Order: sequence, then structure tokens, then C-alpha cells
Amino acid sequence: SDVVASFVRAARLGGRRTEDVFLWCALALHNGGKPSEAKALLREKLTTDLSPELRVRTEDALQKLGQA
Repeated sequence: SDVVASFVRAARLGGRRTEDVFLWCALALHNGGKPSEAKALLREKLTTDLSPELRVRTEDALQKLGQA
């Protein structure tokens, strides 16, 4: 979708305040009818070097999507 593509572009650009863009991308995927892709994205990010706060937010998002 256009929304997901926009989040992907923003993440690639990087810079200040873009470290959590993948969370918004996962939400857009989920809301766009692609929950398995959303969960895969979150699981992939958990294998990377996230800050402790972002790791907790990612784990929380994955749990919430798992319940949806």
C-alpha cells in the first residue's frame, strides 16, 4: 500500500525520530489485512540492536497483534 511504502521510505532516509517507523509500518500492514507480514516485520526487528525502550515497545506490539 502507499502508506506502507511511505513508512519504508522514511525508515530508509533515517535521521532523528525515525527509529520507530517500523512500528507504524507494522500497524499499517496489520490494518491493511496483512497481519502475518506485520508480525514478521516485528520479529525481524527483535533480532536487531534495538534500544531497551524500543525492544519493549516492539515486544508489546507483537503481543497485541498476536491477540488481534
